[in-house]
Amino acid sequence: MVATQQKLVRDVVNILDPAAKYNPGDYVVVKCGAKRYVALILNKDDELFKVKYMKQTGSFFEWLDQTSWQELDDIIHALQAPSMDQRGHLIFSENDRKILTRLL
Repeated sequence: MVATQQKLVRDVVNILDPAAKYNPGDYVVVKCGAKRYVALILNKDDELFKVKYMKQTGSFFEWLDQTSWQELDDIIHALQAPSMDQRGHLIFSENDRKILTRLL
């Protein structure tokens, strides 16, 4: 019952403040110009988000040395945090890989 009430509170907060559902440490798909990237939210200032971009290399992702401030409207989808394989590569879940295939 408590978990249901907590979810309801989060849902109401997200309706009243859509930016509340994205926070530093979250992985997202973001559009930057005509392109879409996977990014990590580093910082948040109202409805602006500082993100660090990633690029896909085969089945895993690598960090780019590129950051920028993006508006809330540029965030397309939230992702689960990736796991790291034995070689240190970041790998997203199978469900997120399906979403990324559709969005990127």
